[in-house]
Amino acid sequence: FLANMSHELRTPLNAIIGFSEMMQAQVFGPLGSDKYVDYSAHIKESGDYLLGVISDVLDMSRLDAGQVSIEPKHFDLAQSVQSAARRIELAATEKSIVIEAKGPQSLRYLGDRAAIEKSLGIVLRNAVKFTGNDGAVSIRLRASQSGVNIYIADNGPGMSRECVARIGKPFEQFHAQVDNGMKGSGLGLAIAHSLISLHQGHLRVRSRQG
Repeated sequence: FLANMSHELRTPLNAIIGFSEMMQAQVFGPLGSDKYVDYSAHIKESGDYLLGVISDVLDMSRLDAGQVSIEPKHFDLAQSVQSAARRIELAATEKSIVIEAKGPQSLRYLGDRAAIEKSLGIVLRNAVKFTGNDGAVSIRLRASQSGVNIYIADNGPGMSRECVARIGKPFEQFHAQVDNGMKGSGLGLAIAHSLISLHQGHLRVRSRQG
């Protein structure tokens, strides 16, 4: 059902997002009021958000149905870590959050680069999303005898032991309110958990409130 609905949902959303971008840019002349520019920005933000939720639901349904497989190839994991850190820089800068990436300059790894980078992006976006202004997020890469460890840490509000126990389960929500009122699908960490599991890896979370 979800796969069949994908096209029906995405096509009008792409039009909504595309036309709102044109209105924001005032391609064919001024809109007549600054309020309309504001409204166009809200339309685009809501459209992007809804498209993200739909993508998450579709990804999760494919993972649950066993329709996702990884294609392991050798790639530079250190480069992927640096790339993931750069992709959240804009969101971090808006909140004056410092991003720190540590680890070797190069680390050869056998895995699915796209799946690993998607997982990294999900965890890092969560870290930035729930860390307050002037906070800090760090990402550290380290090779070990048993494989590779990637540590992501933030100084956000933290979670209770009960919340940590539920991490990685679909549709779990741990924070009632975020700045823009949009909590997300609650599927991000579940998707990351599934993609990491396909690599015979583990997503482990340690946190405490405050």
